[in-house]
Amino acid sequence: MPHLVLIPFLFALGACVGSFLNVVVWRLPRIEIGEEDSTFRALMRTVEGLSNPPSHCPKCNTPIRWYDNLPVIGWIKLGGKCRACKAPISPRYPIIEFITGAAFVFYYVMFFIVQIGPCAPRPTMVPHETLGALKMMVPPMEFAQLWPVYLLYMALIAGLLAASLIDAEMFMIPIEIPWVLALLGIIVHTIIDKPSMPGALNLTPTVGALAAGGTIGLIVTLALWKVGIIPVSFPDGEPMQDLDRDAAQKEIDDAKAAGKTLLQLAALRAASDIDADTDFDSIRRTAAYRAAAAKMKAVRDERVSSGVETAFTIPEKGLVPEGVAYDPKTKSFFVSSIRKR
Repeated sequence: MPHLVLIPFLFALGACVGSFLNVVVWRLPRIEIGEEDSTFRALMRTVEGLSNPPSHCPKCNTPIRWYDNLPVIGWIKLGGKCRACKAPISPRYPIIEFITGAAFVFYYVMFFIVQIGPCAPRPTMVPHETLGALKMMVPPMEFAQLWPVYLLYMALIAGLLAASLIDAEMFMIPIEIPWVLALLGIIVHTIIDKPSMPGALNLTPTVGALAAGGTIGLIVTLALWKVGIIPVSFPDGEPMQDLDRDAAQKEIDDAKAAGKTLLQLAALRAASDIDADTDFDSIRRTAAYRAAAAKMKAVRDERVSSGVETAFTIPEKGLVPEGVAYDPKTKSFFVSSIRKR
């Protein structure tokens, strides 16, 4: 297939992968997995968290139409703003999409045009044109034969990019990323590896025997851990210094207290748009926050449809607070305005 056909196709494919990476970077660290969830249940929660809800504006929650969601092009066509509410859309999204598409093209050019690949292919003996003897020759890398290796490396690049972006923002790397990449590598190499293939994990008998023994040992260890014979090291997480442990526990307690207060305000039929307020970012990942935000949005929708403007009322005093703000530094809630009913 001509390079001029494959290069635009691979850029478009990479840009689509970059669009998915934007979803992974934003949603994966925010998916809550319960301690009691089984491995299968945790996997289902992760898949559901990445796929639901569909792409939407984070400000007005309007679903993004497919033609506005085209990688790079959609952002440029909309001028970097939501079609519905005109809120700005971060330029990070098209930048990641473009970088991923460019990486797909770059590695294609280096592998199959410049012929600089991940590992040198094993030379083969071929007849000499004039002498009749055999000579060593390195076969060229062709996309038609080596596309599985190419796609495997692109998956690795995409996974590393997602992990780097999450780490830069939140100082953590979700364990799902290295697990998925490791599993994908094992499956692909098991199926496609041949001694003459570039990038193949060619093993000598000694190294192969060691690898097989290590694999069997790992399987036995996992089985013994599963039945409870081998305990888990640091079951409560990595050991921390007392200062770190106290700070982490205080942050958890503050988030729970703030979430509880929000639920109480929601029970009083508060109608503040806390999703649009960046002051709530420090507690936005808690289940209580999401429940309170959903209740407040339902109240806003109800009052918009009925024409009622009151945010919520405190029956004992007959007071009507009209707005709620949260200070993450002092962990305090403030009423921005209040009037007599």
